[in-house]
Amino acid sequence: MLHYKDFETYFAEFAASFIFATTLFFSAVANVSQPAIPYAFCKMMIGFAFEELTIKHANPAITFSCACIGLFSLRSALAYMLCQTVGYLAAGGITILLYGSTAFYKVYEKTKPVKETSGIELLLLETIVSIILSVVIIENVIYAKGLYINSTNTNNTNNTNYNINLYNNTNSNTNYTNYNTNSNKYYNNNVYNYNYNYLYTTQRYRRNKYMVSFTIGAITGVGSIIASASEGGSFNVAYILAVYIYSNRYSRIWAYIVGDFIGSIIAGIIVRYML
Repeated sequence: MLHYKDFETYFAEFAASFIFATTLFFSAVANVSQPAIPYAFCKMMIGFAFEELTIKHANPAITFSCACIGLFSLRSALAYMLCQTVGYLAAGGITILLYGSTAFYKVYEKTKPVKETSGIELLLLETIVSIILSVVIIENVIYAKGLYINSTNTNNTNNTNYNINLYNNTNSNTNYTNYNTNSNKYYNNNVYNYNYNYLYTTQRYRRNKYMVSFTIGAITGVGSIIASASEGGSFNVAYILAVYIYSNRYSRIWAYIVGDFIGSIIAGIIVRYML
């Protein structure tokens, strides 16, 4: 199990969410003709800028999905979700402060469906596109880190030892040993020992770590393009929550939130047990 306990990671997640949400809101207020482009570039920038300090997606539904399949502890996931949501709310407040509540109404106009859509249709669209986005994001963020998901748990008298092992590519002539570092984390008398591979090697493939941020940014742009008629192309629970709170309009908010969570959970199951 991956444990993120450091304060820096939570603050970085807030900062990443704030930056991405500001891009979403400002693009809507400025009436950008192709918002998918700044969305994609901003998501790439977040990944490059914060690297290992964040979980790179700034999406509470995906974070919850990771907890459901055992990649985060529930406590860590809830802390991340809180930081993400606060980041989006702060970005919405800054947008209103700079442009006014009237200008923020443009964000709501970008969010609601272009054509008349029933709640069930909206729910299905949210679910399907969230599955597509979440499968790519979870696959890249988790499986590209060079860590086994299945760790061996050895219970001792005073502590718990989690060993997460690296995959060693014995068929390659290149020695990756020098790129591996050991890290020991001590929290509440529990010891979490894991090896981290900066080449992002896993059991099945080796991936350049810089491609992770690029891939996540690219799929974010794709999602914005293929389903922007639904809700502005964000497919993010925190974004929807911020928009509806500040605009004081709550029509069909249930379809957005439920669809995002269902799609992300299904994607987590697909990545964990089928890929």
